[in-house]
Amino acid sequence: MKNNQVLYLLGPESVELRQETIPEPAAGEVLLRLEAATTCGTDLKVWRRGGHPTMLSAPCPFGHEMTGTLAA
Repeated sequence: MKNNQVLYLLGPESVELRQETIPEPAAGEVLLRLEAATTCGTDLKVWRRGGHPTMLSAPCPFGHEMTGTLAA
């Protein structure tokens, strides 16, 4: 199995890069090979606050703006 680097939000202004195994897609799922990821104003606010009251709470994978190609 291949590994992937995932940035985790741990709390206010605290992140950690973790290695995770890339899962095999289940029936009806796809796997994307990410080629680029960016940050936006919302990411900056979430990083400063350590979470978002309605979308996520730490610890959790961080970021949501990315692009890639279909891998499987």
